[in-house]
Amino acid sequence: MDGPELAFADEDPDIAFEVFVRERGPALYRAAWALALDRADAEDLTQEALARTYRHWRRIRRADTDPFAYARRTLVNLRVDRWRRRSRESATLREYVSDRRVPEVASGVEDRAELAGLLDRLSLPQRRVVVLRYVLDLPVAVVARELRMSESNVKTTCSRALAVMRADRTPTILEES
Repeated sequence: MDGPELAFADEDPDIAFEVFVRERGPALYRAAWALALDRADAEDLTQEALARTYRHWRRIRRADTDPFAYARRTLVNLRVDRWRRRSRESATLREYVSDRRVPEVASGVEDRAELAGLLDRLSLPQRRVVVLRYVLDLPVAVVARELRMSESNVKTTCSRALAVMRADRTPTILEES
C-alpha cells in the first residue's frame, strides 16, 4: 500500500469506512480541488468518489486493495468524465479564487491563487499528472499505474507541464521540484 495503512482488519465495515474518511478525506479533497479548480466541484467530486468507494468497500477490504488508491482513481475518473461531458468549462478558476475558499494544496505554496492559475493553464491530462505527482507526492510508478500510462509518459507529461508552469510565472514554487 502506498499510504499510511489503516488499521481496520477486524473492525466493523462501517466504522472502518468512517475512519478512512476521517483520515484520508482531506487529502482526497485537496486532490479534487487541484483537479477541478473549483471548491464546489471539488466537494462534489470528493463526495461522489467516497460514495462509490463505500459502495465497493467490502470488496475493497476482501481484495486487500488500498482504499485510498481506489478512491483516488475513482476521483480522477470522475473528473475526466465531467470534463468530457463539458465541451468547455464555463468559468475560469480566477472567478472562484479567494484565500477563504481555496484549500492549501501543496506545502510551501504561499500564493494559492497563483498556483491555481498555473494549474488552470494546463491541459486536463497534464493537470492530473501534476496533481498526483506533486500535490499528492506520489511516485512515478504509482501515478503511471493509476492513470494507466507508462512511466516514461508520466515523466514526459510532468516535464512539459512544469515547463508551461515555469514559463507562466516568476521563480519560487516550481524551482524546488
